[in-house]
Amino acid sequence: MEKKQFYAIFLGLIMISSIYGFSFFLNQSGFGSAPNVPPEGQLPDAPNIQDTTALSFSASGIDANVVQIFPTMFITASTQEAEIAVLEREIINVEGIERVVNSFYRQPQQPSFASSLIFVAELQVESEKDPAEILQGLRQLPVFSGVQAFPIGLVSLPEKVTFRNDQLNLTQEHVFADPKTRAFLNIGAMPGDNLKISLEATIAGTTLRSVQAFEEINLTAAPLPREAGGSFTISEMKPALLFEGTMPLSDSIELQGLLREEVEAIEGVESAELDFAPAFPRIEVLFEESANVFEYDLNILLSDFNGVTSFDFDSEEKKAGIMYDGSVNYPEFKQELVSELNSLKFTVKEVVEPNVSFGGTATATSSGLQQTASALEALLNSKNASPVVWQSATINASSIMVDEEEFLVASGSFEARVLSSHSAGDSVTLTVFFQSARGSAENINAFEATETEE
Repeated sequence: MEKKQFYAIFLGLIMISSIYGFSFFLNQSGFGSAPNVPPEGQLPDAPNIQDTTALSFSASGIDANVVQIFPTMFITASTQEAEIAVLEREIINVEGIERVVNSFYRQPQQPSFASSLIFVAELQVESEKDPAEILQGLRQLPVFSGVQAFPIGLVSLPEKVTFRNDQLNLTQEHVFADPKTRAFLNIGAMPGDNLKISLEATIAGTTLRSVQAFEEINLTAAPLPREAGGSFTISEMKPALLFEGTMPLSDSIELQGLLREEVEAIEGVESAELDFAPAFPRIEVLFEESANVFEYDLNILLSDFNGVTSFDFDSEEKKAGIMYDGSVNYPEFKQELVSELNSLKFTVKEVVEPNVSFGGTATATSSGLQQTASALEALLNSKNASPVVWQSATINASSIMVDEEEFLVASGSFEARVLSSHSAGDSVTLTVFFQSARGSAENINAFEATETEE
């Protein structure tokens, strides 16, 4: 959610001057200050522009906590409908919306959107209705495009916040008497969530006239990477082998069209799918000790060599790292490069190619795949592929523990890669990577360590 977008809504609310909308931006805590009265007989100081002029300040990355979600939502959308009454009638038919409190148009700032109007509205919604469902209903209305929605909530702030005006290079520290304010929140925010917010404030002298908060990130809801290890019970061994490995780029080019057919030819394999990742476009050229290689001469050659994008040279190790255009025909590029270097007496000892990672799945007619897995591993080893082969399994687990913290598995089970020597009911030690959000485990990636990995 961009600050400019929030600020546009902020200006819009001031324009419509609704009591609710206007009070939304007034933080009643900490407002006002006692007048500066000079001692008797002393002339007052000349007025300071900072004491009489209201200036805009901001603060970002402020810790906050959601105290309450109000049954109010602000929306923005593009529309070509010029009658606000038509739009309001469409909106009120969306399930969960009780009434349109205020609405107005704002002209788009970008010329490319000049044919459309920006519609902004404040909505009163049912407190029990999921804001995400309301947003989905709004996005289905044909009169709108690009609908965005921001629930309104009450957030608690630190007692002391330092504001900045970067344009004037000013800072202003403010202590809140009651550190709470209303905030624009993202869909999904809940009471108790920890947030990082930004604040937009208007300050005159030391008086905070208004402040508005905008959610930057929801730390409670944001997925965090987690790693766990432990013993789990296999509930089902599935008829599928999962494999991965690496091989030199030249080998991968030769095998990409053939390896799938060879895997499918293994007894017990019904079908196979393989994917090769793009290689990092860098080779390392090692020169013979007797070769007289100078960086200046190498630079002349490589600067005009088709496909070379950059290079570096290590004179002590007598080697060059060469970056190349990934779209070139690699076998031809490599052959021509070596030939050209040798012709200039820059005798090449070895070319170290980038490795290509690949992965695949082999489905079978039964779950007893130990012999099939061994045959697959032998085939890939014969291709210099450094393979790892697992069998797919289902693990029944209601939760995953990380130290003393429990993360729930919503489905009650997850898929894992285990050795094919296992059977249903076996206990297996897994390494589990997942993302946690609100105490749940999502995007689970679990596997049993193989001898190669150990």
